[in-house]
Amino acid sequence: MLKSITVINALGDVLKLDLWSPESSGYIVRKADGLGPVKATINTSTLATMDGDIFNSARAGGRNVVLELGFLGSRDIAQLRRQTYQWFPLKGRVDLLIESDTRVYTTYGYVESNEPVIFDSVTGTQISIVCPDTYLMDADGDGRMSTYMYGVDPLFEFPFENDSLTAKTIIMGEARHIVEATVFYEGDSNPGLVVEMFITGTVVSPSIHNLQTLEKIQIDSTKIPGGIVAGDKITIVTEKGSKSATLLRNGASINILNSLGREINWFTLDKGDNLFAYTAVSGAPAIQAIITNKVLFEGV
Repeated sequence: MLKSITVINALGDVLKLDLWSPESSGYIVRKADGLGPVKATINTSTLATMDGDIFNSARAGGRNVVLELGFLGSRDIAQLRRQTYQWFPLKGRVDLLIESDTRVYTTYGYVESNEPVIFDSVTGTQISIVCPDTYLMDADGDGRMSTYMYGVDPLFEFPFENDSLTAKTIIMGEARHIVEATVFYEGDSNPGLVVEMFITGTVVSPSIHNLQTLEKIQIDSTKIPGGIVAGDKITIVTEKGSKSATLLRNGASINILNSLGREINWFTLDKGDNLFAYTAVSGAPAIQAIITNKVLFEGV
């Protein structure tokens, strides 16, 4: 069940519309549309000699959140109406936090209209917010989840004992040449991800693999000036609309998209377990990788 909708405008002003305690804000949420799944556009073709249609493609557009607010009669109605112009500035960006019984969602949009009812006995306003994103993002933390993949397993622990004064008997860690990790995804959509690789030594042609779909992204280190060396940070983004591959070295960011080759598999996540691994021609233990992804939902 929906509990509250919090609006944050570009100036950082915060308005919390509590559905159960409207006295706190002075506004009653009479209706909130556009919080469920958006409508998809299905493209089909008709054949003259065949019954039915042939599916071509499908896409889902942005969402339109419409809030119908009522003004509490115990307050200054004119002041409440003017305050909505501040909370919802025309053409301005607003961030929305939508709290239900189970989780908190977030999205952003731009105010399309604010249409107050001034002369009726029951006063209020209808606010339309156009949100470019199709999906609502989980607002837990920063809305992303991270999975850590390291090429060295830490094995040193307390208490410890060294029985020899000459032999090296204490094992600090164990290097791994193939590192696997499971990304558990519980959202509704199939988002891309961000792979960050922190390099602690010389690495030759590292690659990332989806062990379930057999897709991979390989970096040809010969196409990177100076190769891949300690202190480098490689970031690969497979999210729709922002696909990229960059190398951060000595504070400067370099586009290394050409090092991925022509046939690139841009990973996406499926609901449930997603098994990823990384390796390299040499130097795999010198890689520390983090996989980060958004958690997206079709609606509240």
